[in-house]
Amino acid sequence: MPMTIDIYTKDKWNKIVAILHGRTIEIIEIDEQWGEHAYVFAHRSAMMSWARTRFATSAHDDATRQHILDALAAL
Repeated sequence: MPMTIDIYTKDKWNKIVAILHGRTIEIIEIDEQWGEHAYVFAHRSAMMSWARTRFATSAHDDATRQHILDALAAL
C-alpha cells in the first residue's frame, strides 16, 4: 500500500507530496501556475540529486527551500 507524505504545503494549489511505492519514490509538485508534475525515482540518491538541482534556485525563500530539502532527505 502506498504511503503519502506531505513535503511542502502552501495551500490547496501549491504543494509537494511524496508517495512511497515500496522502493520507488514518486514526487508530485502541484503549482497553480504550471499545474501538476510527477517525477518517479528508483532510489533515494537519484531523488536527492534531482532535488538539489530542482531547488537550487527556486521561487521559495531560503528557509522554505531548506525545509523542502530536509523533508525529502528524511524519506
